[in-house]
Amino acid sequence: MKKINIDTRKSKIRVKIFSESVYEPRFEITVIAPDAKTVIEKYTGDTKINNPYIKTLEIKPVDCKGYFINGIFKLNSPDGSDFPFSTVFSVLEDDDIVEPFYTLSGTTINGVYIGVAGYIMNFDSF
Repeated sequence: MKKINIDTRKSKIRVKIFSESVYEPRFEITVIAPDAKTVIEKYTGDTKINNPYIKTLEIKPVDCKGYFINGIFKLNSPDGSDFPFSTVFSVLEDDDIVEPFYTLSGTTINGVYIGVAGYIMNFDSF
C-alpha cells in the first residue's frame, strides 16, 4: 500500500486507469474509510470504451485523511493464450497525478493476470 499526500486546497480526487494490452483489464475500485471496514464508494468497469478510464470520487480532498483507495485488476484472454500487458493505476488531484503511482505489467500466465494495488491518503501541510 502506497502512501499519498492529498492537497486539501484541491477541489476533487480522481482515479485514472490506463491500459496498453491486447485485452482490456476489468477492475474494481473501492474507497474505504479509515476504520478499514466501511466501504464509502465502489466502482467496476473496464478500459474497453474509455482508455484512460477516469472517475471523480465523491469524497472531497478536505475529508480524505486516512482513507484507502484499493484497486483489483483482472486480465484474461478468451483462448487462454499469454499476452503482455501494462496497466497504470493513479490518483489525481484535479488534473495532476499524485506520486507515487502503480504500474502493473508483465505477461499473463495461462492467459490470466490478477493484480491488486492500494493507496492510503494523508495530508500535506498547507
